[in-house]
Amino acid sequence: MGEIAVWIGSVDGSRSPIYVLDRIAGIGKSTIAQTVAERAAALDYLGASFFFSRNEEERKNGKLFFGTIAFQLSQYDHEFATRIGMALEHTRCCDEATAGSAKTVGYRSAPWCPQFWYASHPHSGRRS
Repeated sequence: MGEIAVWIGSVDGSRSPIYVLDRIAGIGKSTIAQTVAERAAALDYLGASFFFSRNEEERKNGKLFFGTIAFQLSQYDHEFATRIGMALEHTRCCDEATAGSAKTVGYRSAPWCPQFWYASHPHSGRRS
């Protein structure tokens, strides 16, 4: 945990943005990752997290991964919320131009969608 704490505290750009925790099954990697995420969140260093689970149907696969991460990052960072909103608006406009084609995307009305959330909470990003 000490090595991970040093990694979290290194904000000078000298560390990798990703810390890989890999060992054999059953030694507590998930517990360590959950603890690290909780501590990083308490320090306001955690922009988003997603934990896969064999026991929870909605977290067994990656279907909710990107939407969840985008939603959480939109809450955490105002600039990210603005950029993802712009990207989704661009996609919406492209979808309208290609209505009925195979390129049409139908997920934007989902409640976890950053565009939906940001439109409802335009001033909630903690980072500016």
